[in-house]
Amino acid sequence: MIQANPIQKPRLLILDEDRIILQSLSQFLRREGYDVSMIATYVIASTWRATRKTETSKRVGRGVDHVHFAKKLVKKAFHHAVYYTLVGGRKLAGKSRRASRKVVYEILMFTHRTGLRRQSR
Repeated sequence: MIQANPIQKPRLLILDEDRIILQSLSQFLRREGYDVSMIATYVIASTWRATRKTETSKRVGRGVDHVHFAKKLVKKAFHHAVYYTLVGGRKLAGKSRRASRKVVYEILMFTHRTGLRRQSR
């Protein structure tokens, strides 16, 4: 046996401190087919608004914090990449310069020991 779900009315929550406006608005909306809940007192209404705002603002704040953290990580990684590229480049240049000088020295010493260079006398 399959039963159809009953059609539910759209629901509204009205926040206002003026009871007359609440009652007239709720009567009008009920005639239009809405299910209306009212919060009549100012304290309850303001508490409800503050609660909703803080939940939303906390979520937004957490999102902003996550974006800021990701930005910091990317920035740090970029700075480290640039730093190690520059330092590594200088290190490689220094090693290649030392290696080329060592090769020249070894060639000169080899030619001297084997007598391939002329004696300047």
